[in-house]
Amino acid sequence: GLDYAAGASTQLRRGLRSMLWGSAAARAAPAAPQSEQKPVPLHVKLEAPQVEAVGRSLTDGLRSLYQKCQLYDVFLRCGKDRFPAHKVALAALSSTMGEMLADLRDDETDATASAVAAGSPRSASGEGASPSADPQPTQEPASRYPELHLHGITHTEAVRALLDFVYGLGGDYHVSSDDANEDVLRLAKQFDMPLLREHASRRLLQDLSSANAISRLATCEEFGLSSVSDQILTRLVETPDALREVSASDLLCKHPALAQRLLVLAADTYSTTSVGGDAKRAKFSKDVAVTGGA
Repeated sequence: GLDYAAGASTQLRRGLRSMLWGSAAARAAPAAPQSEQKPVPLHVKLEAPQVEAVGRSLTDGLRSLYQKCQLYDVFLRCGKDRFPAHKVALAALSSTMGEMLADLRDDETDATASAVAAGSPRSASGEGASPSADPQPTQEPASRYPELHLHGITHTEAVRALLDFVYGLGGDYHVSSDDANEDVLRLAKQFDMPLLREHASRRLLQDLSSANAISRLATCEEFGLSSVSDQILTRLVETPDALREVSASDLLCKHPALAQRLLVLAADTYSTTSVGGDAKRAKFSKDVAVTGGA
């Protein structure tokens, strides 16, 4: 077998030598010593990897763990409800939350040990549960995981919106009520999340009407959303019927600073007319001022 391989190698060298001997380059160039020959580079064109071949990213992995309620190490507490989460995911989106999490104690409580001894399954807290795009909160009496209490937050929907934002679930921000949206604004302010704050701020401009304009303007005033407030005020002034309805509302009297801004903007808008004036608009501005001042 070795003699056959050696013979084949010799024949290959002779064949290559005979093929190259007829070329001008081979006759002109002296044979270099074996030790001085440089490696000949072999270039292979690499194709872009397919998306399937890349594999999922770290974000995809964390999102999957959250949806399956696996390997979480902290609870977000909202009233009696608790939401499982991962410290690393929360801290990555908010340095403020990361500092709070670092101060939490990660000790297993006696109540948890008693619950396990009594036969309560560990999955009751959500770990190892079936996959779900909307993990449900738990109401266990105790846990071996630390809890971050969300003080001042009363709507669990706001906590879900926070976690959906952290884990990148869903393409659109959505909450069902203005009250829940205000809780999201509180969470964004408390944990210094400007992008979440932007999502909740844009929600104030959706489904806007004369019925909710004052309360949303008050929300803007509470959270310092001056840009959103200006857009709402401008839209009100540009819509005379809505402006009349808002100015006659008793709710406006509870926000004197807001009423003053609205009336000044309305007066400036409808008093600026062409030469000779517009009597109808001037009268409307006067009526609005009288109604709002009553």
